[in-house]
Amino acid sequence: MTTALEVQGETAAAEWVSFPFTYLGRSYNSKVKAKTRKLAAIESLPAGKFADINAECLRDISTINTSSTVEEITAELERINAGSSWAVLELAGE
Repeated sequence: MTTALEVQGETAAAEWVSFPFTYLGRSYNSKVKAKTRKLAAIESLPAGKFADINAECLRDISTINTSSTVEEITAELERINAGSSWAVLELAGE
């Protein structure tokens, strides 16, 4: 999959591998750059572990809760993703 990503003021095309997960009843994707060395380590994790890690991340560092709107979630994911170069989180289907 090719996705355009805003990187320090420039839009760059990159290949991403998506890992779906659920948090508070909503579907998300954790997208990891296909050409990062970290991808092999992620793919070697036991089934479901990376999904658990991503949900724990949102629980621990985000303000997302069960009553958050799509706009609030999107803004919070933008804050979390700021400065990331090899992985991003997105709300699935939005």
